[in-house]
Amino acid sequence: MVASDLPPVTDIGQSLDDGSSLVLVDVDTGDRVAAWAELDQNTSDADGAPLLIIPAAALAEGHRHAVGLRGLRRTDGTEGEPTAEFAEAVARPDALAEVWLGALKSAGVDPQDLDVAWGFTVGSTDDISGRLRHMWSETSAAVGDGAPPFTVTSTTSMAALAWCAGPSRRPTTSKVRRSRPGPGQRGRPRRHPDEHR
Repeated sequence: MVASDLPPVTDIGQSLDDGSSLVLVDVDTGDRVAAWAELDQNTSDADGAPLLIIPAAALAEGHRHAVGLRGLRRTDGTEGEPTAEFAEAVARPDALAEVWLGALKSAGVDPQDLDVAWGFTVGSTDDISGRLRHMWSETSAAVGDGAPPFTVTSTTSMAALAWCAGPSRRPTTSKVRRSRPGPGQRGRPRRHPDEHR
């Protein structure tokens, strides 16, 4: 990784330099995005450790992004070369490849200098949390402003347990809206109102 001069976490600003080996671009705005690279430490195979590309800030939701790596070198110092498949994609890009290659070119990266590149889309706000927010809105409307009514039916002392020196646990019963089926009942998926049935 040192031989490839990829921007480390200690010099994230390097990723915004004109000659950076790592280029991350927001395709929808054309802006460069600061990022760093590091090898995955959660592997016992040092030679086959995945390369992680980590943006310095959260990527814009719903936006397309392009990543380009160039000037890569192997551990022995020799230059890396693009695969035949990637070279073919650069020479004859399809509609999707034209988008992320075009974004990288607009950011000052010559596609012919790339060792590897790809594009991806960050999920939109609704894709990421829409169902959860819908469940919360639905449940809040059913419960109202206060907590659901509950009745204390018994208390159980936990003092006998050595690991619990705190107050007693108090089992309660409460009336709440169920989001999951009970025993013996068939589940029915809860749908976001915008989903097709």
